[in-house]
This record gives sequence, structure tokens and C-alpha cells, in this order.
Amino acid sequence: MAMPPQLARWQCTKPRKYKSTKLIAETLPCFNVNELTRAIPHRHGTVRTQHFTSSSHPPILRLRLTCEDIQVTHENGNTQKFRLKWIKTGFGYRPTILCDKCQQPRQKLYNHYDDLACRRCRGAIYLSQKVTPKARPVLKAHRLEKYMLLKSNIQQRTRDRLLKRFGEKAMMPQGNYNTGTPRLWE
Repeated sequence: MAMPPQLARWQCTKPRKYKSTKLIAETLPCFNVNELTRAIPHRHGTVRTQHFTSSSHPPILRLRLTCEDIQVTHENGNTQKFRLKWIKTGFGYRPTILCDKCQQPRQKLYNHYDDLACRRCRGAIYLSQKVTPKARPVLKAHRLEKYMLLKSNIQQRTRDRLLKRFGEKAMMPQGNYNTGTPRLWE
């Protein structure tokens, strides 16, 4: 049976699934407002200047913090100013950063070429959106392994429960998970 020309054109122009060239959010340096919660002054008129160091972000030369905004100076001299929005929670107030491109409150801003923006303005996707459904158990096992290494004070019962829940499913031979490596169980 012949294919209608509209469908043939659509199949040629549609983006290929799982072959995205978008940025991956987990690989981009991240600026998290939760790391600055204690450093942000709570009184109007108070200005605090400090250097920002984080494991997930390369060093930014300088931060200028007030209770209304954050001014970020990058290594190349590029300066960005972000407004803060304080959200009322049951335990007080929590700061969020308003993205300077979309003006939406965000917890994380991602750095790409010394320009901070939220994930949506940056056009980044999560790694789980890029990998195939068959490869997701491997990704989940990798994240679980990383979590176990970082959280060394987990009780043994919790550790066993997490390994039982995720580890066994991820280690089941379902294919080579599109990694390009030969199968070990043939």
C-alpha cells in the first residue's frame, strides 16, 4: 500500500526521537540559590559581596547580594543582575531567582558561555529525556551508585532496600542499552 505524500513529507521533516542535540542539564554548570540562602541578607539596605565557589559551578569572580537582587560578575567581566522573589513557606521565606530572560522564579540557573539562564530559556533537557526507555534502568543505576557514594551515612537497611529496588532491575540483561559496547552475556 502506498504512503500518502503528506505522511512521507512529515516523516522526512520530523525530528528523530532520542537523537536530540539540545544541551543536557546535568552536564551544565549550575548556580543554585539554595547554596546562598544563608548568605543573602534579610534586611533592606544591607549589601554583601563575596566570591562564589561550588562543586557544580566554576568560580564566579564576585557576587553582590542584597535582599532584592543578586549581581553576578563572571570571569570574563560579564555582569548579570537577577531579582529575588521570596516565597512564603510554612517555615518562613525561601528565595528564588527570577530568570532575566523569562522572569519566572527558578531555583537553579545554568551557565553556558558565561551567561546564566534557567533550563527552559537555555533549551536544555534532562538526560532521562534523551536516552531510550531501555537505557533508563542503567541511568537509574548510575545515579543510585553516585548517590550511595555521596551519602555514606545511610543506614544499612535503607541501602539494602534501595539496592534491591533499583539495582537488580538495572542489572537485568535487556540489551546493550545503546551504549555501543559489546554485550557481556552472549
